[in-house]
Amino acid sequence: DGTKVRLQEAEKTGHRKKVDMRWALASLEKTKRFGLVGIWIDKSWQKIRQDLNHKLNYFNLEVLFSDVALE
Repeated sequence: DGTKVRLQEAEKTGHRKKVDMRWALASLEKTKRFGLVGIWIDKSWQKIRQDLNHKLNYFNLEVLFSDVALE
């Protein structure tokens, strides 16, 4: 999911930087509950996909839910 957040870090204009905070939930086994598998601040979906590739077994993946917007 994606949520807009303001960072404590300021832009050159002095305003706090507004970025996306994204998180992912997954069930790593059929009998397990969904749990947090990652939180990303100001990262592209491509980078998130690379990170998840190391955490999830996409070969056995049957269903993937995402709210990804085309960038």
